[in-house]
Formats: sequence, C-alpha cells, structure tokens
Amino acid sequence: VVPAAEAADRRFEPVPQSAEQPVKVVGDSSIISMAGKQFHAGASIAPESSRKAWLSVSIKNMSAVTMELGAQAVVVTGNGQPLAFRDADEATKPQQDDGYVRDPCANASASSLLNCNTDAFNRRQAERAAAEAAGAKPEARQLGSGQLLVRQYELDLPKKSKAGPALIKVSLTLGGEQISFDFKEVD
Repeated sequence: VVPAAEAADRRFEPVPQSAEQPVKVVGDSSIISMAGKQFHAGASIAPESSRKAWLSVSIKNMSAVTMELGAQAVVVTGNGQPLAFRDADEATKPQQDDGYVRDPCANASASSLLNCNTDAFNRRQAERAAAEAAGAKPEARQLGSGQLLVRQYELDLPKKSKAGPALIKVSLTLGGEQISFDFKEVD
C-alpha cells in the first residue's frame, strides 16, 4: 500500500539535449551534467508532493579566475513560464506563528484603511531605499577557481496540463556562459 502523499508525488526525469549531457543514476536520483568551457554543472529533481519538488544544482568553476554567481545564476522555468523556488535552508526553516496579526492595517476602520495602506507602502519603500543606499544588493556569491558549489532549492511545480507532460528547464549562468538542462514529467 502506497501512502496517499507518495501517490501524489510528481516525478521529473532529465532529458539530455545532446551527447555532452550524460545522465547518471545514483540511488533513486537521476543526475544530468555537462562540462562547459568555464564551468561544469549538474542538476537533479526529486519529488516532494504534487505541487513541489527539490532541485539540486552543482556548479564547479573550471576557469582560472574567480567568478560571481549573481541573482540570475540559476533560473527555472516550467512550460516556458518562470517558476518560484527558494533556497532549501529558507524552505525548511520553522515558521513561527504566535497568533499575532502582522498586518498593521488589519484593525483600521473603513475610512482610514486607504491612509493606513499608503503609510505601510511608503514605510516599505523607505526601508528598501535605505537598504539600497547602504549597499545591500541581491545575493551574489564568489566562486573561486576550482571551487564547487552545491545548492538545494524547493521548487513550485507547474500546474498539470491535459495537453501533455510538464517540461522544466534549469538554466545556469556563470561568467557569461550558460548551461541548461531539461526535465520532463513522467507518470
């Protein structure tokens, strides 16, 4: 008997785009990889539920220089549309729920709701501007020559379609070079 949660899991298998993208099976995981000119990369997708999956990505800097992984170093699309994903550390962090309402405008009267929402928006904009002025920028990470980076992400899967199986594309960009991998949904 298969538990209901496992029965609803969606599985994605790597689909090589060329002979330069071998697929290795390690345990229950199918890992696709490719050697580029400046970096080598690999990826695998493991099921979590009918709506989420775990994406594992590895990047090894094969160049002689340090390269920066910017905010767009990893991009994931499902059926051509961007998919939301978050770092595994963030996804597995326990959520604190102490029962307190976080919306400062939750108890505003109908006549003061517009002003409250405007004030909250202006406060968020001011905080964002202050962070930018202080030099805060999107996550960037340095990857030295020969260094390997392995990251796991929780991925929101595309909706199931009657038109056919979903296709997920994982694109990795480093030092102006891009390597992409395709994963096709299997029943």
